Amino acid sequence: MNGKLPGLNGLRAIAAILVLFIHTYEIAGLSGDSGAAEFYDRFKYIGQDMVNLFFVISGFIITYILYKERAVTGTVSLKMFYIKRFLRIWPLYFGLLILGYLLMIGTDVYAQFPVLNQRGILLLMTFLVTIAPLGPYTSFSVFPHYWSLSVEEQYYIVWPYIFKKLKGRAVLTSALVIILGMILLRNGFEYLRDRHPDPASVWAGLSSLFMRSKFGSIAIGVIGAYMLFHRSAYLKWIYSKSVQVAALLIFLAIIFFGYYIPYVHFEATAIVYLVLILNVTSNPAPLISFENKFLDHAGKISYGIYMFHWLVIPVVVYGVKKANLWETFIAAEQLPLLGLGFLATYGMATLSFNTLERYFLKMKPAH
Repeated sequence: MNGKLPGLNGLRAIAAILVLFIHTYEIAGLSGDSGAAEFYDRFKYIGQDMVNLFFVISGFIITYILYKERAVTGTVSLKMFYIKRFLRIWPLYFGLLILGYLLMIGTDVYAQFPVLNQRGILLLMTFLVTIAPLGPYTSFSVFPHYWSLSVEEQYYIVWPYIFKKLKGRAVLTSALVIILGMILLRNGFEYLRDRHPDPASVWAGLSSLFMRSKFGSIAIGVIGAYMLFHRSAYLKWIYSKSVQVAALLIFLAIIFFGYYIPYVHFEATAIVYLVLILNVTSNPAPLISFENKFLDHAGKISYGIYMFHWLVIPVVVYGVKKANLWETFIAAEQLPLLGLGFLATYGMATLSFNTLERYFLKMKPAH
């Protein structure tokens, strides 16, 4: 196998587009469309599930890269890893944070959303959004999606250091411990929250924290990297047509029906995503390919699509209302907003990738 893993851009693209899709209806609902709000409430798990797919991909690709580096050099350079990750994530993350805040205080395009408060700004700047439920009210305004970047950065900071210390099956054992620990903690705090229904209780805060902290899903991606790098005998079973068909059908069901599996939803769906990832990246004969020009490009700019959409779509809504077309959009079930929001977000993400992001990506050290 060469160094490139095919298909990942396609999966990233699908995840990013579906997140944009469901959040378009969330934003339309928050902007006054009750029908859009009802639609979002019915299918809101699509957004969480697709972000969960991003987490599995991250656990998989980062761990696989670390394995490849150790195989070539005999070690893992933490310094080089952190430099590369920071150059990829931080410029757009903080650039949009600054831009969004300036638009928030200098214009009325985000008037329907609360202004960022000081605690919100602090948690956003320190990648600690996930701990927000443990304290007083925190406004994240048009940055609610930044919570997932907090999870990602926490993973990027801690996991390479742990991986460097682990040998052989210890990687697999550690991942399994993380998965089991996250399931037990999340459900344990949910149980305590239900026993103490005060929404301001510490149990409610901890329940929300562990609902957001998807380290179990990331760890499932880690297991996939372990299996692929070591050419696990289980890959033959994962590559079978019956398993591929089952995974694809479940994936489609997740998208179209938005169901929730009690207690282990995110870990159970993460296993399905891992089956898809392993097949599109390493199966010589996958049933479906995610390799085409559009998906490849959308996957390359998927970080930008994800980061921009929550800032861009409210601006589109603002323009639509100024043009007195909002009622028309409501009557059309927000399909025009979906199209305009996608085009505007896609355009901004492409522009960002070709300018700001590429500028910093060129600074990445070669080794």
